[in-house]
Amino acid sequence: MSLDKLEKTKKVYKQYPKLFSDKRKYCWPELVFLFQDFIKPGDKILDLGCGNGRFFPLVKAKKAMYLGIDSSPGLIAIAQQQYPQAFFHIGDALNLSLPDKQYDKVYLIALLHHFLTPGQRNQCLGEARRVLKDNGLLLLTVWHPPLARQWQLKNKKLFFRNLFLKLTGRLGWRDFIKPLDQQQTAPAYYHFFSQKELIRLVSKQGFKVIETGIAANKTHHRSNIYLVARK
Repeated sequence: MSLDKLEKTKKVYKQYPKLFSDKRKYCWPELVFLFQDFIKPGDKILDLGCGNGRFFPLVKAKKAMYLGIDSSPGLIAIAQQQYPQAFFHIGDALNLSLPDKQYDKVYLIALLHHFLTPGQRNQCLGEARRVLKDNGLLLLTVWHPPLARQWQLKNKKLFFRNLFLKLTGRLGWRDFIKPLDQQQTAPAYYHFFSQKELIRLVSKQGFKVIETGIAANKTHHRSNIYLVARK
C-alpha cells in the first residue's frame, strides 16, 4: 500500500536530515521576535517539529526550559550533537506522549503546513492545546502563498509536476510538492494557508488569536505567515 502524503514527507526528513539541517542552521532573523518578545524567564517551552534544534539558543537566552520534538531520528541526532545541554525526543506531533497542561508556550514553526488533511491539522492543534497550560500561548508559522509562485517561476519542471498532480486530483489546489534537493529526488508536501484560513482553523480549536501577520526577509524570498494565539 502506498504511503499517504504525510508519511512521504516524514520519510524525506528521515532520509535526508543533513540536507535539511544544512539549509537551516540558525533561526531566520525575521522570526527571532517570536522568541524574544513572547518568552519569559522560567517558561516551559515545547518546540514541535524542532528539526536540528536551531531555536534552542533563543530559548536558552531567555532563561526558559526547552523540549524539542521531531519525527526524524536523524534530525534529533543532529540537534543533540549541536546542543547537548538541551532535551530532544523523537515523537509525533499528532500523538504526543506528554501530560496535559505542562507548557507555557508551544511552537509550531513551519510544521502545520505539512498536514494536508483537515483531520491532521485539527489533531496537531488539538494536541498542542492539550499540553498547553491555561492561558498558554501557541506560536506558529506557515509558508506564505507567494512562495509557491516564486518556486514555479524558477523551475518549470516543478510547475508542470504540480499542475499535473492537481489536474489528476492527486493534489489539492492549495497544496504543493517541492523537493528538498536540486535533483528533485526528495519531495515534501505543503499546504499554503491564507491568513483567514489559518485564523479560522486555529479559532475552531478553541484558541483566541491575538496577533498575526507576515514575517519576511528583506528580499521577500522567504515569507511566512505567523500567528500567536492564547488557550
